[in-house]
Amino acid sequence: MIDSTNTTPHNRGRRRAFAASLVISLLIAQEIVFRAAFPLPDVEGFNRIRYQMLAGAHPNLAQALRRGLVYDKLLIESTPDGFREIHRLNLYGFRGDDFALAAPADRERILLIGDSVTEGQGAAESFTIAAGLARLQAASGEVTEVLNLGVIAAALPHLTALTRDAISLLDPQVLVLILYANDLPAPVYPPQLELPAPTFPRRRVAGLFPRALELLARVAQNKPIYRRWGHSPMRFFAAVPDPSNPWSASTGPPIEVEPALYQAMTAGTLNPWLVEQARAIPDMLAHDFSTGGSPVRFLARIASLCRGTGARLLVVYVPFAGVVHPRYASSLIKLGMPPPVAEALHQDPRYRGQNRILAEVCASLGLTFADTTDDLVRADEQGVPQYWAFDTHPRPAGYATIVRRIQRALQDRGR
Repeated sequence: MIDSTNTTPHNRGRRRAFAASLVISLLIAQEIVFRAAFPLPDVEGFNRIRYQMLAGAHPNLAQALRRGLVYDKLLIESTPDGFREIHRLNLYGFRGDDFALAAPADRERILLIGDSVTEGQGAAESFTIAAGLARLQAASGEVTEVLNLGVIAAALPHLTALTRDAISLLDPQVLVLILYANDLPAPVYPPQLELPAPTFPRRRVAGLFPRALELLARVAQNKPIYRRWGHSPMRFFAAVPDPSNPWSASTGPPIEVEPALYQAMTAGTLNPWLVEQARAIPDMLAHDFSTGGSPVRFLARIASLCRGTGARLLVVYVPFAGVVHPRYASSLIKLGMPPPVAEALHQDPRYRGQNRILAEVCASLGLTFADTTDDLVRADEQGVPQYWAFDTHPRPAGYATIVRRIQRALQDRGR
């Protein structure tokens, strides 16, 4: 006897409903996987690569600018100091987690803008200024969103352009501009910084539009495809004979540079520009600002941009390691700095000119200024090294000291 119960219209309908629900579930699962694996920025062109120094003659420069740095991993290490960190970049190429363009409605948004100190060179992500400030703010009952827009090798023109572009896109309540000793004296002010921010094209795709179809459309339009995972770390400092390494044309270490440090720089395991820094930084610290180099035009422009959106501006200064404590002199000497200069940095007042000019300029513009020098000096004098010996960036302890000074300044401004 044949069982015909499965051939009834009712059971056939149930099978069709099950098949349809299975297909829908698979499509939804596929969409979730595609959106997680292949995110797309809400705007095209806003990326950290536009705000860092690039070799203008690089054969793939246009392509690099077009793609940007998205979910890449930058390996930065200093073997003489014993640190090795990977900077995990987000959808817009900055260090840290992804963020939405629209500011959150339930908390204050703080933007940190600066160079390698702001990005956190020499520290794990959890010890950067952004991460530390978010923790301190939360501990004090101020729940905030702190975005790290630090860019290694960005100079004042880059930082001003980044401020101009980011402040209109991200709408912060507070902008903290962090200047390091190598940002001064200021270069010539580029007149193009007075132009309005560029228009970054926004994605105009319905929220439910399948990501797979959107990706296919981008392929057809020769637009870049980004993937969240599967990136191998790439060295920020390339080894010789890469043309970006200044030692590629060298036949050996200069007589004043310790050979082991030279070998690390040629291998890309130590910043290869440290010798140039050791030669140049004393004159930068002792610069006579009456002859030029004032940052006033840059700070005035940044202040104007903040006023235009109602954001509060805090300017922060981080000094060079050698100014903070004599313990760093021996390392600077090994990198080629003349011994009398290295030993005088921490005590000769002429190496404190940057602090004075920033204080004067900020006072003239009515800006809040936080100088971290005294805080770092006190911490180092208490036996806690604030900087790495050779890399000259802050250690995690130094970043924590900087964070505490920034938070005090924010609290004082808020009163």
